[in-house]
Amino acid sequence: MKIETKYSLGQEVWTMLCGEPEFCTIEGISITHTKLRRMERYYVVPNDGDIYGSHAMYDEIFPTKEELLKSLKYE
Repeated sequence: MKIETKYSLGQEVWTMLCGEPEFCTIEGISITHTKLRRMERYYVVPNDGDIYGSHAMYDEIFPTKEELLKSLKYE
């Protein structure tokens, strides 16, 4: 079985961590399937050298900082 994900391991992305936009690398992916839906959860680690990472859902991750900031204007 082949599983397609929105982002790949090692891909550099932008997400919000501790209320701030952060440039991160995807270090892990968790996928859960149920009868009703599929959830993609990504483990991201900041590229600023911080060793602590965080989990983010696929809709909380963006390929560019501009797209991340644009998404925040509609919340």
